[in-house]
Amino acid sequence: MLDIGSAHLPAGSITAVTGPNGVGKSTLARILTGLQRHEGTVMLDGRRLTRRDRLRESAIVMQDVQRQLFTDSVTAELALGATPETVPHITALLSAMGLDGLGERHPLALSGGQQQRLVISAARLSGRRIVVFDEPSSGVDGRHLHSITSIMRELAADGVVVMLISHDEHLLALATDQRLCLRSLGD
Repeated sequence: MLDIGSAHLPAGSITAVTGPNGVGKSTLARILTGLQRHEGTVMLDGRRLTRRDRLRESAIVMQDVQRQLFTDSVTAELALGATPETVPHITALLSAMGLDGLGERHPLALSGGQQQRLVISAARLSGRRIVVFDEPSSGVDGRHLHSITSIMRELAADGVVVMLISHDEHLLALATDQRLCLRSLGD
């Protein structure tokens, strides 16, 4: 059971949610994004968000990104959730994330790290006000860790609420503005 009296994840910064396995980090992510029911209240800009509001306002990059790939090409995947304002940035984003030249490839034919960067890119283009990254560095080499951090920083600079769940201390040191450390009730 997840029991959080209150927590503040400010827009415009990256909040890392840390703690041991099984303590509720992914549960919190699912609640924040509206994927899981709960008894508490989630607010954005002083307004209570219903579960439906949270589904509409958020994007999540899950640990198992293959469950988030729906189209038959990398470019189509990015265009699927992009806003009219972000569509022109697809080519530059592909290049920045080391995916240039792969636009016509099927997303499931990509390596695990490429799939991870594709889903992160889709979250960047989504225009959502809440973006959760759940272990975004799995399957990603050190060279691309900086591009992932840049995406998170860009989102925060755009005033997005960015939540990062990670055990990767290097990523946490690069990206985190504040931490929310969850612990078991017995600790």
